[in-house]
Amino acid sequence: WWLELLHEVLPAACELVGVDADYDALALARERSAGWRRRVTLEHLDLDSDREAIPAGDMTLAFNVFSYLKDPAGLMSAVAGKGGALAIRQYDGGALRFGPIEPRLRSAIEASLRASVSPSDQFRHYDMDHVFGLLETAPFTKRKVDFELYSRTAPFPEDFVPYYERMLAWTLDLLSEDAAKSLRSWLADGRSASCGRYFFEVDLTAVLS
Repeated sequence: WWLELLHEVLPAACELVGVDADYDALALARERSAGWRRRVTLEHLDLDSDREAIPAGDMTLAFNVFSYLKDPAGLMSAVAGKGGALAIRQYDGGALRFGPIEPRLRSAIEASLRASVSPSDQFRHYDMDHVFGLLETAPFTKRKVDFELYSRTAPFPEDFVPYYERMLAWTLDLLSEDAAKSLRSWLADGRSASCGRYFFEVDLTAVLS
């Protein structure tokens, strides 16, 4: 969706280049950008093994990608070597919250989720501190580092509901049977995205140049 956002705000003369290791994601991006009156290039790249093939650009956007990389510092160095700026937005599971939920249930859900994802070799759900530390040693001369709150309260906007529902579905899929049962009960207690709910996350943001 970030490609669509950039399309909306950038001048038509700007070329957009997207890279991903997921062929399905690239196919979806090609479908959504098919009618755009700008140049759009979409390439299949593994950001750990194909870093040197990343196209040069005025700005490279790394939106929640570091959680999936074996060598995030290597990606920062590769982008720095191409002369452009690097814009980063990185979420962290510890700074993501939905509710209101009774404290004991929240503790059970968070403990179950942490136990499920922490051993993963494929991605790191709690990675903000790691990325923040890498910013200090990244080979750029200028750094602007901040944190941004993204929040919604019910009734949720229509364009937010799919993200909210996918996040809950992902959480349910990773919880223990007991924790998932409790969360489903909370979801079915008569309230929905139309009332009595909130969501927020705090993201690390940075622009390096």
